[in-house]
Amino acid sequence: MTHPLTVSAVTRAIEAIGTPVDLGMIFPPRPGEVRGRGYWQNRDLATSDVLALLPRACAANARGAHVYLRVRANTGGHPGVVLLDDVTAGNVARLTSNDFPPVLTVETSPGNFQVWIRLVPVGAWLSPELVQAALRHLIQTFDADPRAASAWQPGRVPGLTNRKDKYRQPNGLFPFVRVIHTAPGLVAPRAAALLAEIEPACASQARAGAGRRPEKAALSAPEIKMPLWKQLDVFRARAAKRIDGQLAAGRRPASSGSRSEIDFASAVEALAHGIDGSEIAAWLAQTRPDKDYSYAWRTVEAASMHLEGKSSYSPINPLG
Repeated sequence: MTHPLTVSAVTRAIEAIGTPVDLGMIFPPRPGEVRGRGYWQNRDLATSDVLALLPRACAANARGAHVYLRVRANTGGHPGVVLLDDVTAGNVARLTSNDFPPVLTVETSPGNFQVWIRLVPVGAWLSPELVQAALRHLIQTFDADPRAASAWQPGRVPGLTNRKDKYRQPNGLFPFVRVIHTAPGLVAPRAAALLAEIEPACASQARAGAGRRPEKAALSAPEIKMPLWKQLDVFRARAAKRIDGQLAAGRRPASSGSRSEIDFASAVEALAHGIDGSEIAAWLAQTRPDKDYSYAWRTVEAASMHLEGKSSYSPINPLG
């Protein structure tokens, strides 16, 4: 049975976020492996759905897994709730005093906080590129972790423990992730002004096709012409063959080789050949109907960061 305090903390957190979420359990690497294993539900979860999964999540947490929530998406875009990671208590106060009060503040370890900020009313949707630009502004202004700059950034589930080794206490236990404050439905008063300020630049970049990052590409899925579709299919087949060969030769962990890894490798090759991120995302969304729309954007974003040398992304463990 899940502890009532954990149930209460999780319920408060999801109600504060105010949009369907996904639940992930990320295990650290096994001995001899370089990457961990990640398990996401990849479907819209209401509060009741997450609570039903809590016994499993708590058991995974007890075995060393990190447990996370992230917002979901649909073809309309992003629900407009963003996460800032590794925020100090002073900067949490600065956010509020500067009219960006969080809807949810979580203490992930003593003195370290994650804050969720709502940019638009519940039920409204934004383009991922606009959300990405707003998030980067907030990260820079309020000194949050610049590595946690994804519009789909997961946050730790309160009521469970933070299993990072550096936070292990002298008694061998790990600190609990705690809900500090909630304000369900609260839209940051300055959010509209921020979005209005950065939207023209985002629209201009989208029209010009600037950059390869998915946040700089138009949200609407372009029609994929058959030659391009066939080229992307070739990249996927080539990635699958290469990964299968590495598995057979013992150069990859036996647990690797998932379809997500193949998608990631395909996206890397496609970007390297100059194919626009929005077209790759559209192809992924249409060829992986088992995944949600945000999966395609996250995969392309991670592939772009990999090419730029900014990330050692693993599709098994999206948090590195």
